[in-house]
Amino acid sequence: MNTDQSPPPVLLWAIVSMMGHQQIAGMLDEYQIGGQSFIRVTVPETSKQPSFTRLLTSNAVYSIDFCDEQTARWKAENLDAAPIASWDANQMIRQNLERTGQVIIKRSLLPETAQDTSTPSSSQSGEEDDDF
Repeated sequence: MNTDQSPPPVLLWAIVSMMGHQQIAGMLDEYQIGGQSFIRVTVPETSKQPSFTRLLTSNAVYSIDFCDEQTARWKAENLDAAPIASWDANQMIRQNLERTGQVIIKRSLLPETAQDTSTPSSSQSGEEDDDF
């Protein structure tokens, strides 16, 4: 007879308020890694974001408001929380320049007369153009 039977996991849906006035909504469970216990929030897919998981320490959590699945999905859709995205300085510069109507042109694409003759061209200095 097996006495080490654990009860089936209970699906808990909630809206989690975190320090810094942030909220996230989804399915909760506990996750252990490196000897530490975390609250795992699995945010459901919305019309704007794919499903993603975020691990939280208890110190980061201000409150947990349990609710049904439908309410958590509605809140996730309206919170528009997003998974972490990679940050690219070149992309940020391009977006800022586009917003202000400016453009970046590679020096190698400029006519020879438009280039500043006081500085060596990229081909002479051994440097390559920026990847803009």
